[in-house]
Amino acid sequence: MGALIYWSLFEKKELRYTYILAWCLYPLLYLIFILFRGNTSGFYPYPFVDVTAIGLQQTIINAFIILGLFMAISLAFILIKKK
Repeated sequence: MGALIYWSLFEKKELRYTYILAWCLYPLLYLIFILFRGNTSGFYPYPFVDVTAIGLQQTIINAFIILGLFMAISLAFILIKKK
């Protein structure tokens, strides 16, 4: 919590809305990795991406929900920094 307060008050770097897409790249690559690994090994590290238990359609829906939450939090950080 202290790091977040310090960042919002003292960090001088300008944040842009286009950064959100770059910040989403790592989670997207991680999702692809765990889906590929889960398909080959049968082990999915999280129940919301367990294709064998919930199906591919629900896994994709869950991934988009988490992506939306991640983007909303990223947007909140940018808005906090712009104030």
